Amino acid sequence: MTEGKFDSKLKRFIEDSIDAEVNTEKTRQYLKLQKCDLYCRGLQYTAPRMTSDGDITFDATGNPSPHEEDRGQYEYNLDVIRTYRRKWAAILGQRPFYALKGVADDPQSEEDQAAARQAELGKVWLHSKWDTETTNTAIADNLYTAGTAWIYTPYVVDEALFGTNEEEIVESREVEVDPGGYQCIQCGYKFPEPVDNDFGFPGCPACGADVAEESRIPPVTVEVPEVTGYQEYVNGGVAFHICNALTVTDPFYGKAVKHLPYHVYEYEEDKGVLLGLYPKLRKWMDDDGNLRIGDEETSLTGEQARQSVESPSGSSDPTASQNRWTYARYWIHPDRFNIIKDKEFREHLQKNFERGLKVPVIEGHPLLDDYGEEEAVYDVWTAIKPEANDYLTCDPVCWGILGHQDIINDMGGMAIETLERGLPTHIVDAGLLDLDAISKKPFSPQEIVETKGMNGGALESRITTLPTAKFPPQLVLIMEWVEKSIQNQTGLTTRAFGGESGKMTAKQSTIDLNQALTQLGTPGLMISRGWEQATENAIGQMKKYSSKGMTVSVPGEGAAEVMDFDVLRGGSFHFESHPGFPQSYQEKREIFNMMVQQNSPLLGPLGYTSPRAISVTRDMVGIYDIKSPIEETKDKIDERIQELLKGVPTQEDVDGEIMMLPSIPPEQYMDDPTVVIALMREWGNSENGRKAAKETSDGYENVKAHIAAQQRNVAPMPMEPPQGSSPPKKPPQEQPTPGAQTDSVMPPEQSTVMSE
Repeated sequence: MTEGKFDSKLKRFIEDSIDAEVNTEKTRQYLKLQKCDLYCRGLQYTAPRMTSDGDITFDATGNPSPHEEDRGQYEYNLDVIRTYRRKWAAILGQRPFYALKGVADDPQSEEDQAAARQAELGKVWLHSKWDTETTNTAIADNLYTAGTAWIYTPYVVDEALFGTNEEEIVESREVEVDPGGYQCIQCGYKFPEPVDNDFGFPGCPACGADVAEESRIPPVTVEVPEVTGYQEYVNGGVAFHICNALTVTDPFYGKAVKHLPYHVYEYEEDKGVLLGLYPKLRKWMDDDGNLRIGDEETSLTGEQARQSVESPSGSSDPTASQNRWTYARYWIHPDRFNIIKDKEFREHLQKNFERGLKVPVIEGHPLLDDYGEEEAVYDVWTAIKPEANDYLTCDPVCWGILGHQDIINDMGGMAIETLERGLPTHIVDAGLLDLDAISKKPFSPQEIVETKGMNGGALESRITTLPTAKFPPQLVLIMEWVEKSIQNQTGLTTRAFGGESGKMTAKQSTIDLNQALTQLGTPGLMISRGWEQATENAIGQMKKYSSKGMTVSVPGEGAAEVMDFDVLRGGSFHFESHPGFPQSYQEKREIFNMMVQQNSPLLGPLGYTSPRAISVTRDMVGIYDIKSPIEETKDKIDERIQELLKGVPTQEDVDGEIMMLPSIPPEQYMDDPTVVIALMREWGNSENGRKAAKETSDGYENVKAHIAAQQRNVAPMPMEPPQGSSPPKKPPQEQPTPGAQTDSVMPPEQSTVMSE
């Protein structure tokens, strides 16, 4: 089996104009990332090694030089790189850079505003599938360990990610709507069958006229759809893959994703998966499971680097990929087609792939003829850089501190060696000791060392003690300096992760933290922009491949909405993230507590005292194990609002006054009218309420009628006396005469009457 007509031409084009352009520099990049990965996992003291195939890889030797292994020197690994990796991921990864808002490109355009709302629904659904909190931490970790993070957001059909959907199987069935019969020509009467008239012929039951066969009316039938069963389908959606330079290759002069002349994504994939995706490969397999296309050798440096990262021991094993093939996808910009000399091939690509070519390449062999498709690289790829570099390719954050790790390991090793070898070494005259006697006697406390006869001279003159190594006082200062240098290089100062709070107030601690985080603001901004672009790309894929509406639960609003892709396609939008450095939960809680103590009146205007914000306020206080009654009421009222939107209010004359009565009356004894009114009013002023007012006016009026009914149940306030008046005074009681008898039990009025 041979390659297709254009497959072989594309293969030569890729080898000559893409692979050859990056091969040398890409090998260095693979080795750099492999070394960073080994250090980040604590597999340090690396050394390059030439493989049997002539490629280069890195191994973790465990010692700076092989001849030192027997003595055990420098084998202490203090693992500073991994420690700061955890701090980097904790500080940057736990900040909600994914907190985005869909915004209309033209705020004055109703179409753009509607599209932005649909995009917002799509974002909610996608982020729920992507596990944004964990994914955000993984992005931050990638910047530290591997440099530029590449986000790939393709549309896929995946049951594990998006579940399944059951759809009705509808078939047409012929249904009779009129049985037909006869119609009299004389009187027009319709009847099912004629009857014998006075002359013994078939006639009209009404007038008796003869009925001929041409008076017959055929039955009338129509095609009616009928559900005959159900079919289960796997749902589609947009996946979120975090990649780096171990699997992604671009021209090193690339500055923007939209202007890349090519983009390559490759890794080792299971042969069974690839055979399922590309059945044509089966025709090219030999008995050993290899592809019988060409016989040229390719570089294995990338494969070995990826094997090293996958391996727990950090080594590359050729047998690890014996059941896998190197699977690549190439995205080629249309401008790159212009350098193709073959006119027929060039015009074929320009005609069929106007926005760009995406082609799978298996073991170095393109499958253009059968599986090439039109797709621009910037439709599905986003780059997140760890720094404000001119180029897309950036080194890992940890690359600049690998040397610091070596210094700390060496210094620590020297310190331990100094302590371990602190016992003195002695030089003794060989003729002084009786070695035979010493070798035959085991060691014991207060032992006597047998010597040979002394030929004169003092014993001290025949024994010399060598000076011991002293712990260098500068060692601690050097290690402290290296540690401080690491913090300055990465921005991970002790203040950034709460190591220098001391006796600071909460406000001082927050200010101090914000100052420390300034250096980390740049990678934070890059992550925010990456989330914006990746989410826009994903919504674009949904616009392209989704056809039916999708139900999305809106968190915090107690409602589910149907995402309308036609509305989404009708306007323009973009996503915006928080302009500042997003706060962690602990920082938000500290600010909240400070406001409670120092400026509590501001909590109301900010919404913390709203019934709908009770769950947020509860979290800020730090109470998680109990649900507020107001929160339970909110959930109940949100459900009631959805039912009210389906109904219509009615008018009724109550004591001569026309009132609008809701389809669902207040629930007596259970509803707190004040709380219900507040919850419904907040909903009415929200985006959902405004939308309902436009789309379901009757339902919206039904909600308002329910609020009015609740208002009538509110207990009236006690009447206040008119201004300037005073409450009536009791009439003065007669004071008893001193010395007179009084009955303390009898009221004064009764006493007066009886005395009379």
